[in-house]
Amino acid sequence: MKAGNSIIILSIICILIGLVYALGYNSSIYFKYLFSIGFILLGMGILIDGIEEMIKK
Repeated sequence: MKAGNSIIILSIICILIGLVYALGYNSSIYFKYLFSIGFILLGMGILIDGIEEMIKK
């Protein structure tokens, strides 16, 4: 599995956990920022995946 794909999967997990906070099911401070961190990781994963594809070609 490539690094970009791993980061994208991790970001989706963070976004889903962050949704628990956003929907009001848990008020823990740890869940508060996971939604934002998930989107940042998603962008980084897409960027890394794109760079890996450009290097391969």
